[in-house]
Amino acid sequence: AIFYGKPHEPIYERAMQLAAERAGHPVELNRVLAIGDSVRTDIAGAKGFGIDCLFVTRGIHSEQFEGVDQLDPTSVTELFGHPPKALMRELRW
Repeated sequence: AIFYGKPHEPIYERAMQLAAERAGHPVELNRVLAIGDSVRTDIAGAKGFGIDCLFVTRGIHSEQFEGVDQLDPTSVTELFGHPPKALMRELRW
């Protein structure tokens, strides 16, 4: 069986393919940042694919971050065991 969607590799491979098509050249993994609010899918998928992840704490894990005043990757590591590259409370455009 081939699984698509996070945290499985085919979704990241497809995203990289689309990025390369848009850029006109392959995109290096160190130029990619995954953004998500799920440890099980977003952080695990990014880690498994070898890209950095920005973790949004006011998503599905917001209860675990209630009362956490200082956001740092250590707080996610302590709670879930996977360190993201960076943290934000929420994502705004």
